[in-house]
Amino acid sequence: MRFAETNRVLAQLALGHHQLIRIDLAEAAGVPRRAVERRVASGWLEHVDREIYRVSSSEATWHQRALTAVWTQGPDALLSHRAAARLWRLEGVSSAPFEVLTERWMRRQRRPNVMVHETNHLMGTDRTEVDGIQCTSVVRTLLDVAGVLHPFRTDQLFEDATRKRLCTPDEVAERFVRFARRGRRGTRTMRVLLAKRVGREVPTMSEFERRFLDVVTRARVASPQLQFPVELPSCTVYLDFAWTESRVAAECDGLYDHGTNLRLVWDDDRQNELVLKGWLVLRFTWETLTTQPDVVIRQLTEALSARARRPA
Repeated sequence: MRFAETNRVLAQLALGHHQLIRIDLAEAAGVPRRAVERRVASGWLEHVDREIYRVSSSEATWHQRALTAVWTQGPDALLSHRAAARLWRLEGVSSAPFEVLTERWMRRQRRPNVMVHETNHLMGTDRTEVDGIQCTSVVRTLLDVAGVLHPFRTDQLFEDATRKRLCTPDEVAERFVRFARRGRRGTRTMRVLLAKRVGREVPTMSEFERRFLDVVTRARVASPQLQFPVELPSCTVYLDFAWTESRVAAECDGLYDHGTNLRLVWDDDRQNELVLKGWLVLRFTWETLTTQPDVVIRQLTEALSARARRPA
């Protein structure tokens, strides 16, 4: 690649990333590392962090610093918590520390002025991009900030997000069911805020599990394995309740019967991949579980009986 063409490619790359260049993205665009280093030597680029560079003449904006914070923790990291709320331009967060969310055990070396949170509960729907920066969805952001902000401030952010139609209380409630855990910071705050908005007590996943296992006991069937991992071509999914010998699984689908456009836990592709692996997946909502437990028992026993009758 000629000198002028290399400059054009790097300039275009920087334009889409707040005047930042990451070495792996440059190499993917056909620019070798040595060409980037030559532009550092000439003063056109300057080194910011490990394998991160900025155009020397560019203004050091908040967005540039936010993207740098995310990139320091790897390509899959997300801007999160108060920083994500600011990125979403939610009212009530005019300044915020640079907070980044990574998968558990995936955090990198500590960086000054970057607060890193780890999680073992990150779903595909928690990921998005705003202004060219990978960040948590507005729903996940609200759930996260409940653990680091005063309830009044969290309520203010929640109100602004719904007023701007970035999310609905029902969508937050759906995600809360799987997100909330006993002892997790912010669970009590968000539960109160959700009850005020959806007009009902919102269960946690542990409550869902307890209620479902009570139904299993009534059905007089073998106890399932909880959070059973299944390797799929695209990822690993964890089945809420699994009868591994018969390959029957039951999934908690949240609060409501899905006559709405609320997202399910998995997309259709992952559901299809489970079917191709021989799994029969039943889905139950909190509403069905609490108001029609006999329906749950009937469908569960029929599924297990049908699998037991299959020829070996």
